[in-house]
Amino acid sequence: MALKAISGFFDGLFVLSYKLQLLEITSFLGVQTEGDDYRRYSRLMDATPVWGSAASLLSGVRYLAAVAQILRQKRSAHLRPDALLYLLTALLGALLWLVDGSME
Repeated sequence: MALKAISGFFDGLFVLSYKLQLLEITSFLGVQTEGDDYRRYSRLMDATPVWGSAASLLSGVRYLAAVAQILRQKRSAHLRPDALLYLLTALLGALLWLVDGSME
């Protein structure tokens, strides 16, 4: 779940920084990508809607909240509010994945 949170933050911030012309941030994040250059992803970032990036950031926040809730509890994680939070977050991630796949 922590990796999903990092991925959500990275993807959302990468696209939003590009769309807002904060190219210093985009360049910094681009160094972390394959090829070390954000410009190779410019067409993809142009095609990605702003709401998709915002949803990706929200997904990252929700994953972190789910991780925090699960780490605080020592009982089993099924059918509790933290498990429900994780399930809803996973469904949001799956929805984003489906929407991204349909845009190709």
